[in-house]
Amino acid sequence: MIPLLLLPLGAIAIPLLSLATGQKKIFASIALFLLALSLASVFLPEPNIGVSSTLFAVDGLGRFFSFLFLLVAFLVGLFTLDSESKHPAVFYSMLLAGTSSMIVVSLAKNLIGIFIGLELLSLCFYELCAFKKDPSGLESAMKLYFMSLFASALFVLGAVLVYGETRTLELRTFFVSPATPAFLMGVSLIVAGLSFKMSLFPFNFWLPDVYEGAPSEVTALLAASAKKAGFAAFVRVVAPLATLSVSNPALLQISGKLQGALALLSFLTMSFGNVIAMVQKSVKRMIAYSIIAHAGFLAIGLAAGSALGYLGLLFHILVHALMAAGIFLLFSVFDGQSLETLDDYDGLGKRAPLISVLLTVFLLSLTGIPPLAGFLSKFILWSSAMEAGYVWLAVAAIINSALSTYFYFLILRRVWGFAPRDGNPTPVVSWNKKCALLIPAILLAVLGVYPNPILSVLKNIIAASGLVA
Repeated sequence: MIPLLLLPLGAIAIPLLSLATGQKKIFASIALFLLALSLASVFLPEPNIGVSSTLFAVDGLGRFFSFLFLLVAFLVGLFTLDSESKHPAVFYSMLLAGTSSMIVVSLAKNLIGIFIGLELLSLCFYELCAFKKDPSGLESAMKLYFMSLFASALFVLGAVLVYGETRTLELRTFFVSPATPAFLMGVSLIVAGLSFKMSLFPFNFWLPDVYEGAPSEVTALLAASAKKAGFAAFVRVVAPLATLSVSNPALLQISGKLQGALALLSFLTMSFGNVIAMVQKSVKRMIAYSIIAHAGFLAIGLAAGSALGYLGLLFHILVHALMAAGIFLLFSVFDGQSLETLDDYDGLGKRAPLISVLLTVFLLSLTGIPPLAGFLSKFILWSSAMEAGYVWLAVAAIINSALSTYFYFLILRRVWGFAPRDGNPTPVVSWNKKCALLIPAILLAVLGVYPNPILSVLKNIIAASGLVA
């Protein structure tokens, strides 16, 4: 709960402070200090008392997602510490407000809390996507606005139908009611609305345009953490269905149909992202599609609905956040040097060895090459699909990983196998940007070779949160 006090306070204080001073580093320092303090507070014991107990669930699952959101926000804040900006107070205020909104979603115990968190989050990203006020950024914000509006309408309509049938919005109580047609329609609309937030097919056609048009540091925040808020909400909503269905035959049938639908959405999402990525000319757009494809991998854990499935889901959420944050922060460096097409990456390994090594780490982890963490997280998800009887889904996921190897190695071939062309710029990276890029790269390597501590923590979270019966 401490982050929910500190971050909104900072989001309000920074704009007020900007009336007295325009020094960017003051705003950045305040934001980084509050994010670091909030990160440390996640590990402190905190009783679930007072009015907060009716609104939020301060449990292991909420702490995990809160830690993830705060870590990504800290990396973005550190990366932008020396960036030139006309409105730094707005950026850091939205960074803190958006992060606190994600935490609200991850801790919410009812549909109202989830809706409020998602709407506040969307409002922050409208501003962040259009932050530079260029045509591509404004287009990005506009598409995000209309699609988020549609997703919110579906979610609200579903919540109204659920409340009309159950007279409750509490996540662990409305599934106890009889499964009437109106109730099933309401749950279906809620799932559809959250599918927009998770970037599942067919609700993700618009997302590559948003990723490409927004500033790359904003795209890093959007892909690495904002989309994970959708998964946090989905887990909160769907988990009670899986546990209650053990003693309720009617809910067991609904749970089975939902898992089957999620398996199909998983297949379509990963296939859509990887196939379309193969024909892209812009490297950033190519990676945007591949990042979307990973949402399909995450849905495997939801489709499995088992302890192993949720373990793979949470671990891949962490790994995917590190990969997405790292790769799009790198693109922020490349944007400043006009590195856009594959030809611009020729000989990058000779011009900028450190940057090229970091790019290689992120791409290999996205591919699923051992010993990086991307391989292990995918392997757990494949295993969970096999365990749940979705052998075809596991095979499809392996084939999609092989497909992604083509365009990932197409980039690496240009970086390491080609000679530099005349006029190709050499990226210059400051110390704070190097730190923000090294942290996720090192974590991916460490989690790949020594994952046992974090896997043990995630297993305890799954057991304590009642995600499985």
